[in-house]
Amino acid sequence: TEATRGLFNRSLLTQLPERASLINVGRGQTVDEVALAELLETGRLRAAYLDVFAQEPLPQESPLWSMKNVVISPHDCSTSSSNAGRCQEIFERNLLRFGRGEPLECLVWPAAKL
Repeated sequence: TEATRGLFNRSLLTQLPERASLINVGRGQTVDEVALAELLETGRLRAAYLDVFAQEPLPQESPLWSMKNVVISPHDCSTSSSNAGRCQEIFERNLLRFGRGEPLECLVWPAAKL
């Protein structure tokens, strides 16, 4: 959506901890790929694991293809036969944990305030 397009822009990416890694298996257009490539090139970010891109397939001229600290998968991270069950189990455990005021499992950004 327009609300999430470019959400992970240079400003937000530079707020990640020094040498953080980025994983995107959600929506490609949420990440500013130009800023991401530059921050990976300078070492500000350690690595990226990308399954989705703003334009798919990822254009051949994208610098992300040749970066040693980038792992590119073919937009199939959600197709595991057991993925839905695992996600449901985590959701159910986290729902109970949230109700009890306990820390949640599998947080992508643990410092985020819920």
